[in-house]
Amino acid sequence: MRTFIAIEFDNETKKNITQLQNKIKNDCKKGNFTVKDNLHLTMHFLGEIEQEDLDGIADAMSLTASLNRKFELNFEKTGYFDRGEKCIIWLGIQKSKELVRLYEILEKNLVKQGFRREKTAFTPHVTLAREAVLFYNKSLILSKFKPEFDGMIVKEISLMESKRVNGRLIYKKLYGAKLL
Repeated sequence: MRTFIAIEFDNETKKNITQLQNKIKNDCKKGNFTVKDNLHLTMHFLGEIEQEDLDGIADAMSLTASLNRKFELNFEKTGYFDRGEKCIIWLGIQKSKELVRLYEILEKNLVKQGFRREKTAFTPHVTLAREAVLFYNKSLILSKFKPEFDGMIVKEISLMESKRVNGRLIYKKLYGAKLL
């Protein structure tokens, strides 16, 4: 099964992000926009795992959660990863000391369970759209769309399974570990 560990967003946050997405959609010729139920912050991508890996992952998550308090997560800007004519549009998340601490402890505990470190630096963001083509220069997205909504309190980290059902990407929560 294909998995990742994430911070899931509450309904109010998903609603606010979706409203921002809708504004961006109006400026796109085309794009594959993330559906509301799939909006999240990836903390660690695990990839393909076996059923027998679940206990070790749950242990790493529980230990991590027991060492971290709830904290506020804030959104700071929009941006894009360039893919030629197309781009991935994202919503950036403030890299607070609490978020970085959670990430680092989680990674350390996963490595102890035999999982690999992430290959890239931690860049906290929410993917809003893939394969997006804008009507104008992509760099304008940085100044045109800013999140004008409050953050949220992070209370839990979740192990998510990613699978396709009838051609649609679905994320299913397999396990949750509550922060202090």
